[in-house]
Order: sequence, then structure tokens, then C-alpha cells
Amino acid sequence: MELPLIGVVDDDLDILEMLSLLLPRLGYRVETCASVEETQEKIDAQTCQPDLLLLDLQLDGDDRAGFTLLQMLRTIPALAAVPAILSSASHTKLAALRMELVALHAAILPKPYTVDQLKTAIADNLNFT
Repeated sequence: MELPLIGVVDDDLDILEMLSLLLPRLGYRVETCASVEETQEKIDAQTCQPDLLLLDLQLDGDDRAGFTLLQMLRTIPALAAVPAILSSASHTKLAALRMELVALHAAILPKPYTVDQLKTAIADNLNFT
């Protein structure tokens, strides 16, 4: 059985590097993107079919780019039902989007988060608890 693939989109290269090292140790494969543009390129090329999406809310200097990206991803049949987690250090922005995220079947993971919080969020959203 192939390990679940986590698609991570974050413009903080330190976070991408940390997750690239951590997620395989937790039993997941990982595919990273550092921008909305890179994500769209991989989707268009159909090189990535994640089992879960972990998106940063603030990308490319836009306070809601991760949310806008999630809305776009939900229009793609192959990604419409993929579990998603939206993350941000701006807890007030996440809270303001809570109802819209529920409608998009997305969870919230405030930054900074611990390894245990990340593990729990991923397991809960992949239904591996």
C-alpha cells in the first residue's frame, strides 16, 4: 500500500523544508509548492494527486491567497473531495474564514503548531485515527 501524499503549499521556504523532512518520518509522502503559480503548474501538468492538502492562508503577499487557491482546487473534480487544512499565524483571519472553510470541508491549523498538533490534524482529516 502506498503511503498517503500530503500536498503542502507555503511560501515560507523554512516551513517547506521542515515539512519535507518531517512528514516522511511521520509516514507520509510529501509534495511541496512555494507559490500559487507553482501549485497551478503542477495541477495543470497533473503531476500531483494529493491525499491531503496543507495550505498556508497567506501566500505570495496576499492575505487570502491560500483560501482563494482552495476555492479553485475545489472546482477540479479530482481535488474536490481531497481533505484540506488551512494554516496561518493570523488566528483572527482564520477565525473570520471559519464558516467558509467549513463549507469547503477544510480544517484549521493555527501556526505555530507542534508536531503532535500537526500529526493529529493530518490523522483526523485522513480519518486514520
